[in-house]
Amino acid sequence: MHSTRLTTYQPATPHSNAIVRPDCLKCGTKVRLFGIEAERPGYELLSSECPRCHYIQTEIGKAE
Repeated sequence: MHSTRLTTYQPATPHSNAIVRPDCLKCGTKVRLFGIEAERPGYELLSSECPRCHYIQTEIGKAE
């Protein structure tokens, strides 16, 4: 079996952490964004994983 490891995000500048990271719906830890896909015109599907319990959550957001 092959194991996948996530790369830990290191901000390039103090302002790089301006992205709001929501809390995990299961354990409350800040989740890490790992995917952005087109959902429909003007919207994106954002996929995040909790680094603690590995819960995957998705949400649809307005594309900017």
